[in-house]
Amino acid sequence: MNFCLTKEDFDYFLDHYLHDYPIENMEDGFLKTQLINCFNWEDEISLLTYYLTHYLKKKSNSGNPINNQQINLYYELGNSGYFNVEQIDREFVKYLFHYSRGKMTEPLPETLNMILQNYKDHTYDSSFCI
Repeated sequence: MNFCLTKEDFDYFLDHYLHDYPIENMEDGFLKTQLINCFNWEDEISLLTYYLTHYLKKKSNSGNPINNQQINLYYELGNSGYFNVEQIDREFVKYLFHYSRGKMTEPLPETLNMILQNYKDHTYDSSFCI
């Protein structure tokens, strides 16, 4: 299974992970289970760098900025578990406009998770076409 963290889940996860708080101590049971499965290479979790920019800005504004070592930890998550750090590259943006324009009725942060899942399904399905 694969999942994409919502902006709130993303913030909650990074607050724990970057500050070395045990995932097992998370209060959100569903998110905790997803993360444990991901760290055990069972389920994939996609992380949108779009949310990272919001997270970094929020931390900077709070007077508790994230340092370079913590940012490196974020980008190395793919080595620690089944994480996919999604850069929202050119192909994703092309998909966004060509296949998802009519589905963008909600604010972008809430819509990105659904679009990313559809994009992954689309690219995987396309790879099987002859």
